[in-house]
Amino acid sequence: MRAGRLRHRINIQRLEKSRTPLGEVVESWNDLFSCYADVRPLTGKETYISQQMAAEVNHEVTIRYRSGIKAADRIINNHGRILDIKSVLDVYGRGRELKILCREVVK
Repeated sequence: MRAGRLRHRINIQRLEKSRTPLGEVVESWNDLFSCYADVRPLTGKETYISQQMAAEVNHEVTIRYRSGIKAADRIINNHGRILDIKSVLDVYGRGRELKILCREVVK
């Protein structure tokens, strides 16, 4: 992996649920960690849903290996865009880098 390609600062977030004193469930996204990554758009498409145009962009995010990232997590990049993680792949199974496939829905 070439370190020069990891030029985008990202935050990995996880959805956590907690209860208020009244017993109400509150969901919030909390930062797991931040790191540098290579964020590249792969494909994009536009669809017409409920009389509105919705654009969807699939991204490939490459980072140094970190354990514990799940498909239920999300990524916030340095431009404030939210990327929902779809899969996490350990490249060659060597524990050196991760390729994370994400989907961004632009409304």
